[in-house]
Amino acid sequence: MGWLTWANWVEETGGDPPTKAVELVLQLMSEDAADVAGQFLWISDDLKAPMTSWS
Repeated sequence: MGWLTWANWVEETGGDPPTKAVELVLQLMSEDAADVAGQFLWISDDLKAPMTSWS
């Protein structure tokens, strides 16, 4: 997806609310953070399905 296409999509949808990013940051700072260390993480219930990444 090109940057202009992405920027237009974010403008149309409003993007994901910042609270979802905050929730992910809090998860990374929690005592359970060792369980997800080194993983590529996505916010929960995002507007676009996560792309395949390293496993």
